[in-house]
Amino acid sequence: MTDITALWQRKAQGPALLLRPDDRDAEYRVDIDGETPHVVRGSTVDLARWLSGRGSGDLKAEGGELPKLGGWL
Repeated sequence: MTDITALWQRKAQGPALLLRPDDRDAEYRVDIDGETPHVVRGSTVDLARWLSGRGSGDLKAEGGELPKLGGWL
């Protein structure tokens, strides 16, 4: 997840995200100027799967639906 979010951060590729794995004491961010980040929670495995375009598993987005993601490569 660190590699994907770092790449999106360098490219300023949205959406803005704040990822909070339930099973780790960590946060992963993609900050985009002028955007409030979508907060997404779930297992590290489900978050990594979703970021890499392989489904969302049992993720929860605060305040609504999971945002649509662009490609990570």
